[in-house]
Amino acid sequence: MAWSNFDTRKYTLTAWISLKSRFAYRAELAGPLLTYGLFVWIFSLIWSVAYSGRGELAGYSRFEVTWYFAVAELMTFLGGGFFHGLSEEIKSGQIAYTLSRPYSFLWFQFSQNIGPALVQLPVLFPLGYLICTLTVGPWIPINPVQILFLGLSVLLTLALHFFLQACLSLAAFWVEETIAFFWIYQKLFLVTGTLMPLEFLPDWAVRILIWTPLPYLSWATGKMFVHFELRQSLEILGMQILWTCLGALGAFFLFRLGVRRTLMQGG
Repeated sequence: MAWSNFDTRKYTLTAWISLKSRFAYRAELAGPLLTYGLFVWIFSLIWSVAYSGRGELAGYSRFEVTWYFAVAELMTFLGGGFFHGLSEEIKSGQIAYTLSRPYSFLWFQFSQNIGPALVQLPVLFPLGYLICTLTVGPWIPINPVQILFLGLSVLLTLALHFFLQACLSLAAFWVEETIAFFWIYQKLFLVTGTLMPLEFLPDWAVRILIWTPLPYLSWATGKMFVHFELRQSLEILGMQILWTCLGALGAFFLFRLGVRRTLMQGG
């Protein structure tokens, strides 16, 4: 059913309209810009203290970990806020009006959310680049393959964020309040690759977490940014693709169950 309603032009147009509307209200970008810049600046100072007298920690130099945080935090800002709009659509009953329309609810929400997220990328990254350059020095890409991999990783990260948060929001079909699930999700991906590289955790934790979707929400892109190795990057992209597909399957499955439950109960 999901694929029968899939029309590339339709959802591309939805993303484009959503993107244009975000540009129409440029002042809305000021909040994320200031917050992101503040976080990157504060953590650059924290890492400068943590690396005092030390060359490396868990295989990362101060230069690398500072840039890593800027990229990992960027992934959080781009993809960490899809939940609220999705959850509100379901809790408010607005979803009932969209079920009869000629498009898939989840694909429509996907395109509507990804557009504004991509708008923030060229706004936030230059600020992070400036702060990191002033504190530890510039990052100068020399490998075009790395740029390609980073672009793919960003898109997969956004898609994975969306489908995992869609699964959480779709729990509203059964549970009245789902914000607690999102808080747990948010804290988990913050400590498994956003605030610090995954390698800073104990080895036993890394061995477990690497098989979960959590590291592929921020660690994956940050890792490829500062430690690009072709074989490892292919493995990371493979895991991102796998978890994105599983997340999408889970979201569409929960959606169909939720809709069926709603119809059986009379709305």
